[in-house]
Amino acid sequence: MKITRKAEIINLNQIVDVSVDVHKDNLCFFFEIKGSEFSDVCRNRTKVIEKRLLNFADIARKNGKKGLRVICEPTGQY
Repeated sequence: MKITRKAEIINLNQIVDVSVDVHKDNLCFFFEIKGSEFSDVCRNRTKVIEKRLLNFADIARKNGKKGLRVICEPTGQY
């Protein structure tokens, strides 16, 4: 087997985990930074979701984090 790319090492202390519960019409978001909890609900539409994630990334950066890791439920058809 030929290795063509090495895995990038990620400092998980610099990443914010964003949990997402996916429904047909809505997405429910939850994340925590420095003891503060954030939750939000938005329509299940690409442009709306993109805006929310950009907003969450901005919140993360303002709190000294470098990025987001989005964790979605693996079940359901949506």
